[in-house]
Amino acid sequence: MAITIGKPLSLKDIEFMPQNKAKSRSLMDIAIIDDEKFKDFEALRKSSFKVTELGDISDIRSVSEYSIVICDIKGVGKSFQTKYGAGHVISEIRQRYPDKYIIVYSGSPVDPTYKRFLDKCDVSVRKNADVTEWINALDVAIEEMANPIKRWKRLRTIFLDNGMELYDVFVFEQAYIKAFRKNNPKILETAMKNNSLLDKEELLNEGAKALIVFAANVIGAGVVTYITK
Repeated sequence: MAITIGKPLSLKDIEFMPQNKAKSRSLMDIAIIDDEKFKDFEALRKSSFKVTELGDISDIRSVSEYSIVICDIKGVGKSFQTKYGAGHVISEIRQRYPDKYIIVYSGSPVDPTYKRFLDKCDVSVRKNADVTEWINALDVAIEEMANPIKRWKRLRTIFLDNGMELYDVFVFEQAYIKAFRKNNPKILETAMKNNSLLDKEELLNEGAKALIVFAANVIGAGVVTYITK
């Protein structure tokens, strides 16, 4: 039986220090999946968003490096040879990369059979929405994905829902907090390696890798303050 000595650390020991919007936008990779040119692509880039157009992807792994994924519901997913097209793409992204923030959009009414796929997304935006609406939607997404506390809570739920032992989640949470307190993402990686989580080719492994990359990027960018108590 494992025993923890001392008072456990709290997520409150990570004090998130929001950056100005331009800085925050430039730190978060955003993928756009669309078989056509995204009409507001240049406008978003000029507003400091780090957006990349992937076209109609043929491999789900194409989105692996992006924290936020924007996906059109029409004309996407042709290479997967399924009648659900973009619905299949969205479902596969959510299954393989559960931590990603998914924004779906369409320029026309969507078939009701797509509802189960749309429910897997974080938010829906009209394709013909004004660029201001897109900017607001992406700022909300970035705030969710760049906040260390919200990001951990997002993945903690995923870990528990997919069968990770409660004690293991607790251990990883403590390592996560220590990584930020000591400005050292290796602490989190070591904890997960010791548990062999990074050796597993499964959903939990993808979540673990995403968490380590996120911690390294955020700590490296200096967007948190570290409180020693």
